[in-house]
Amino acid sequence: MTEQPRKKIQDGPVEPIKIFDDVYYIGRKGVGVFAVTTSEGIVLIDSMDPVDAAEKHIIPGMEQLGLNPADITDIILTHGHFDHFAGAKHLQDKFHCRVGIGLTDSGYMVYSEYRGEEIEYPHIDFILEDRKEMVFGEHIFRPILTPGHTPGCMSLIFNCHDNGTEHWVSLWGGAGLPRPNEGIDKQLGNACDFAYSAYIFQKECELRECDVVLGVHPHRCGLFEKADKLKARKPGEENPFVVGAEGVKANLHIRGTEAIELARKVIDEM
Repeated sequence: MTEQPRKKIQDGPVEPIKIFDDVYYIGRKGVGVFAVTTSEGIVLIDSMDPVDAAEKHIIPGMEQLGLNPADITDIILTHGHFDHFAGAKHLQDKFHCRVGIGLTDSGYMVYSEYRGEEIEYPHIDFILEDRKEMVFGEHIFRPILTPGHTPGCMSLIFNCHDNGTEHWVSLWGGAGLPRPNEGIDKQLGNACDFAYSAYIFQKECELRECDVVLGVHPHRCGLFEKADKLKARKPGEENPFVVGAEGVKANLHIRGTEAIELARKVIDEM
């Protein structure tokens, strides 16, 4: 099967962004982390790469936003690719925070061909369980098992606040579609899993009435375009990151449709 050209995502440093009262983006153009401030401390979603990401991006970015990195209590890893967990070990060692990931990807992160070079693995303190909610102060995180990008990828639903008003975030855990170099059998199976996961996650988002879309690969949620609009926001205007239930559904429809189209293409070329 011929590999399809992929749109190259420009990477590079960006200014950290305050998105809501209690949600911040820190990282690069291509990948980053979200810091969620709670009454019990700060929860990070992912820890990006490279291995020195903590000192290079996360810590200075948090400080620039007025956040104290020493307040990090927990790191939630969406999945076991090195560009999402590479910075966790340093943060864990420095701030004694806990690290959690889905059970399957706690092993996948070690043996996967995408683990990267010279990666130090964090100690896994807790396991994310499908649909088992975790409470951090006034914040609820609901992980949903969404395999396809990785075998144990977890997507997240959690609450946030904008000028005191509560909203619910839909965060898709695994951005990229299965690649041809995985082999036809695995690519087809993963694409089917990916599409079904998008369907399952959409149903969960409907139940929680999610109205915000975020993603640790910013291009998948238009993060920087919305951040530019946020800078120009006038009093009384809606936060541009609030897209409503239809916006959440549309985003996941794109994810699922892309996977179905890939599966169909694999079958056609077998």
